[in-house]
Amino acid sequence: MKLDASGNFAPSNWAAITRHMTATKSVSFGALNVGQCQSDTITVNGARDGDTVNLGMQVALATAENNQVVTAFVSADDTVTVRRCNPCGVVVTCPNFGAITSTVREDVWRH
Repeated sequence: MKLDASGNFAPSNWAAITRHMTATKSVSFGALNVGQCQSDTITVNGARDGDTVNLGMQVALATAENNQVVTAFVSADDTVTVRRCNPCGVVVTCPNFGAITSTVREDVWRH
C-alpha cells in the first residue's frame, strides 16, 4: 500500500483517497414497468456531493433481470441513493421487471 506525505492512501497515478465511508442496508424495489426507475436511500455518514460511490450488491439483485441498470450516487449530505431502472423499450424490448429485495453495501471515497 502506498501512502502520500499526509498518510492518505495514494495508488500510483491516482488522486489520494482522504476518507472512506461505508454502510449496508436491505433495499427493496417493486415491480418495474418498461422505462421506469425506483430509488431507495442509504445513510452514509460523511458522504458529500461529488464523492466516489462504489455499489456492492448480492447476486440476487445483480442477476435479477438481464437488462436492469442499478446505480448509486451521493444525493444529499450523508445520503446515497441506489436506483434500479428498466431501460427497455428505448433500445431493446424486454418484459416488465419483478420485485426484488437485497442487501447492498455502499463504499464512498473522498479524494
